Amino acid sequence: MGAMDVGIYNYTVDTIVSKIRKVAAAVTIIMLIISGTLMILYCNYEFNAMKEIVKICNGMGKGDFTVNIPQRFLKRGDEVGNMANAMQHMKENLSRLIAATDSHAAQLMLISEDLDGSTKNTQEKAADIVDLSEKAVADTEEQSELTRTNSDMTQKISG
Repeated sequence: MGAMDVGIYNYTVDTIVSKIRKVAAAVTIIMLIISGTLMILYCNYEFNAMKEIVKICNGMGKGDFTVNIPQRFLKRGDEVGNMANAMQHMKENLSRLIAATDSHAAQLMLISEDLDGSTKNTQEKAADIVDLSEKAVADTEEQSELTRTNSDMTQKISG
């Protein structure tokens, strides 16, 4: 029994496997670099969107409800879009609430002015009552003095 030679040596197979391993390692490293770069770009895009939304929130927190939320955020179907739409609804509701509060404040101011006028009128009427009461007391004292004088005269005449 003899051996047959097929023409493939162990050295050739080892060389080919080694080259495949090197190519696979290089492809893996390139894919990791590309994936990492894409991940960084995506995260940067998302963080920039979040920074803009935080800026809008800070403006609204300071009472500026004229700030418009960009349509590109409102049309997004992800969490950023959900947050932007929720902020838009909050902005609209707070604007209505502030407008209603301003209206109520104006009504209260009118009522306060009416009450102030009524208070002044009441004070004037009270002062008039005090003056009339003092005059009535003075007139009563004068009437009492006249009555005493008449009584004294009547006793002198009678007596």
